Amino acid sequence: MTNKKNVVLIALHPDAVNYRRWPGLDADRLRRQLEEQKHALEEEGVDAALCLVDSGRTASEAVTEALDRRPYDCVVIDAGLRADDERFPLFEKVLNLVHEHAPTANICFNTGPEDTVNAARRWL
Repeated sequence: MTNKKNVVLIALHPDAVNYRRWPGLDADRLRRQLEEQKHALEEEGVDAALCLVDSGRTASEAVTEALDRRPYDCVVIDAGLRADDERFPLFEKVLNLVHEHAPTANICFNTGPEDTVNAARRWL
């Protein structure tokens, strides 16, 4: 039996982001930051997963599949879903899917891809 914590970060796929809303960020930098945060969690002994979604109908399928894969202790919902008014319906959909498919997981929010680890730490 292991006490290893499981965390999933749900974020917009770097190819689906409107970078005009995020000055100084581009797809390559976002990919790098997401992977760095995942790796940093793993370095702390956390089993971390990324769930990258588009802005269309397949987002629900991707989130459901990721959440049904295993139980999570914590679900981090990225600022790209939460802080972009154009994505607000998608954020609501993701939040409701987390509520349905991971009802015992703590939910937390980062302020950007660079502070995912801090967001997860607050609830692990």
